[in-house]
Amino acid sequence: MTKQRDLNRLEEPEHRSSPLTAGHFMIAVDQSIVKDGVTNCGEALLMMFVTYYCLNISYPAELGATLEFMQRCLFKINPDKGTKVEKKESKKQQSVNPKVLSLITNIANFEWRE
Repeated sequence: MTKQRDLNRLEEPEHRSSPLTAGHFMIAVDQSIVKDGVTNCGEALLMMFVTYYCLNISYPAELGATLEFMQRCLFKINPDKGTKVEKKESKKQQSVNPKVLSLITNIANFEWRE
C-alpha cells in the first residue's frame, strides 16, 4: 500500500495553471491524497466522481449545483430521487437543484431548436 501524503505538506507551485492545461492531477479525501500521478483532466474528473460514489461522500454545499450538473449532464448519472449534496438543516432539500434542472431544461430546449 502506498503511503498517503498530506495536502497541507505539499509545497505551493510558483504559478498555478488552469485545470484544463495542467499536466498533473491528484485526488484527495479529507486533505489526504489518495491518488497521485493522474495526467488527464477527464480521467481526474471521472476518478473524482467515482470516489464520491464509492466512498459515499456528499458533495460540498458550495459546489453542489456545479457537481450535480456535471453528474447529470456529463456523466449521465441520473437517479430518480435523492442528491449527493450535503443536507442543510434549515432548508427543505429538493431531489434536484432547481437551478440545475432549469439549466438542463434550457440546454435540452436549445438542442431541439437546431
